[in-house]
Amino acid sequence: MPDRFQVVDESGESFSAGIRLSLSRLREFAAAGRPVEIYLYDHVPVWRIISIDGPRGTMFVSAFTDCREAHACPTHRIQPNPVGILHHAFCRTVEQTVTTARRAV
Repeated sequence: MPDRFQVVDESGESFSAGIRLSLSRLREFAAAGRPVEIYLYDHVPVWRIISIDGPRGTMFVSAFTDCREAHACPTHRIQPNPVGILHHAFCRTVEQTVTTARRAV
């Protein structure tokens, strides 16, 4: 399996620099009192999941594929639904990822 930077057609150096810059900016948000949690993990992601309003709030979801990056794929808004399972499944995906990840911000 290729490294992530190869999948997105970047050099390893540029890819790492972009991650470091993003983390630095997010730390600035956190230092300004904004509630931000960022986790780093070692596996290749399938989903890009952005949770707002807390871990069980609204989520914005897109997928990573072999031929397209998540930022180039449609993003879906997934809201809590007491009778639905999709939101619940994405909550569990986030919970499982966070338990094996390390918090960066």
